[in-house]
Order: sequence, then structure tokens, then C-alpha cells
Amino acid sequence: MSVNERDGQLVIAWKPATNATLQILDGPWSTSLNIPPQLSGLTYARRTSDVSVLLVAGPDQKLARFVSREAGTPAELSDQMRALSDQARSARFETESGLWRITQLQSTANKIVDKLPSPETRPAKAPAKVAPRKRPSMTWWR
Repeated sequence: MSVNERDGQLVIAWKPATNATLQILDGPWSTSLNIPPQLSGLTYARRTSDVSVLLVAGPDQKLARFVSREAGTPAELSDQMRALSDQARSARFETESGLWRITQLQSTANKIVDKLPSPETRPAKAPAKVAPRKRPSMTWWR
């Protein structure tokens, strides 16, 4: 498999195989494509300067990585930093919300457990009473 840049886009090529899956990881973006056997390449418009490509055909896997030599313009880098900061802030908020919810559930569970009588003070269940069996009356006929 090969990955080359042409006019800001990646040209990805591979030997034709049976059905395969192509997975592209482009910074925070991920793309997965089912590849028919007659296809042996495609062009991908990259979003970042670091792109990994994985081709999975049955038990065989091919991995390629493209890293651009250009760092990008300051405006592009600033946009990427803002996007990453927003993602980090969102992840932090979700984590803190989840921890708060876990604390609330644990508190509620502790209150329920505290209300239960201890095993020593619980009354033992009385054995079930079994009614005596009546013998069927037998009548002998002569």
C-alpha cells in the first residue's frame, strides 16, 4: 500500500484483493470504507497534517502513515488548538457530570442499605406448615 500527496490530497493505492475495509484516521476524524475487490486506489482530501491509513483484507493488514512537512498556517494551527481545547473542555465536563451522578447514586444506595435491618435482627422465617395427609378410605367389596 502507498500513500502520496498530490495537490493537498492523498492518493492511496493498494494491490487489489478480495473485499477489504479501509480505515482512515485523520486527526480527530475517522472514516471507514468497505472496498470491493475491483478497486485498487482512491483520493482522500486530508484535514490535518497527520493521517494514518489501515487496509484490512481478511487476516492481512497494511498500515501507512502520512505526515506533512508543512506545519500549516498560524490561523490553521490556532483553529486546531481551539477545536482541541473545546473537545477537552467537553470531555472534562462529561467526566465531572458522570462522577457527580455516581456520587449521587452511591449516596442513595447507602441510605437504602442503612434502612435495612441487620441480618441478626431479621426474624427467621417460620418453616412452612404441612397439613397431615389423610388416608383415603378404602372400601372392600365382596
